[in-house]
Amino acid sequence: MRASTWSPGYQFMLFVNKFAVYANSVLMLLAIFAFAGTFNASYNPGPHAWLLGGFWPTFVAAALIVMSNPISFGAFLGDWSRYIPRNTSQRKLLLATILGQLLTLIPFIFGVATATLVFGKSDYVVALLQVSPIWYALLIIVVAFIGGLSTATTSLYGTGLDFSSVFHRPPTRQRDKVSAVALNDRRSYIELSHPLRSGMQVYPGDPPVNLSTAATIAADGVAVTHLDIGSHSGTHIDAPSHCVAGGRTVQQIDLNEVCGPAQIIPVGPLSPDAQINAQDLEPMIGSAALPPRVLLASGWDRYYGSATYLHHPTIRVEAAQLLWEHGARMFGIDWLNPDTTLTVDDQVATTLPTHDFILGHDGLIIENLRNLTTLTPSDTVDILIMPLLIEGADGAPVRAAATRFRPLDQQESAP
Repeated sequence: MRASTWSPGYQFMLFVNKFAVYANSVLMLLAIFAFAGTFNASYNPGPHAWLLGGFWPTFVAAALIVMSNPISFGAFLGDWSRYIPRNTSQRKLLLATILGQLLTLIPFIFGVATATLVFGKSDYVVALLQVSPIWYALLIIVVAFIGGLSTATTSLYGTGLDFSSVFHRPPTRQRDKVSAVALNDRRSYIELSHPLRSGMQVYPGDPPVNLSTAATIAADGVAVTHLDIGSHSGTHIDAPSHCVAGGRTVQQIDLNEVCGPAQIIPVGPLSPDAQINAQDLEPMIGSAALPPRVLLASGWDRYYGSATYLHHPTIRVEAAQLLWEHGARMFGIDWLNPDTTLTVDDQVATTLPTHDFILGHDGLIIENLRNLTTLTPSDTVDILIMPLLIEGADGAPVRAAATRFRPLDQQESAP
């Protein structure tokens, strides 16, 4: 998710905490100069000073206690996790967590080292100020204030989260109106479907599209258009029953399967009849889990309506299998067919191996999308696919759109 879409409260909390980290880092580095003349690396308080009877058992126990401190922020993780980019790999998340735990040892070691300077004193902070040079004592006071502010803002942010769930205000008409306006101000809607029109390009051998006038306002008082189309006309969905006997039909597809977060995977530019292999996709996917909806953006929609459009790219079965293994269940493409439509000698292909794999696993295919190249993998995208609810159909034309969060200062001016 882009920083421009973060909530103001989260941005402020993040700013204060970053500033506190920088300030404490500088403080600990300057301690080397402040205490260089008084620090004794061979200091030993005696065998009775260790809680667990020796230095190393006591040190390890104390370190583990310190490293458990981040766990106290677990209540906030449910909210913070929504700011992690969707395509972040689990490996990166694990390494970042481990690194964060290890970095907590830096202020711990600072505390252990400075404690040797004030051993036996009842108040560590007051004693440390007393033994510090005046310039360093002033820095400690300033950084302590910053640290307190950091803790306060984090707690306040968390309290806001807690109170919003415990004391949930019932919706009001005015608040709903304001929320709807704010949501629209942060989204842009992108058309992803081709308009249906007479004579439009279809798969070779499919029923042609014919739109004719059934009634006019002048003659009948209303306008009515007669539609004569196939179930796979224009931008459309392939249900499993398209290739699988007894497979699900359009009316059995849950809208949640085709509406929601989607991952954009750029695969273009490509040459005619190009094949998309698993190794082409691996660098873009890595080890990250994909959302159930993936959109392969090639830019081939620019050839829609031409002979070149029929010599589109294809997705090899192993590439579809790779996407499936990473979580994809709906495959959207901006060309006619994930399999070959016309062979190099312009003959209609007779096999559909990628169709058979996806639909055979009860997946879904959206064909003839457009404008996918206006989206990027870093965009926070929701896809909206609305198939015509045709009873018992193996496919249906769809109205497809994508919503993308944008910063307010990048909104298009209203017409």
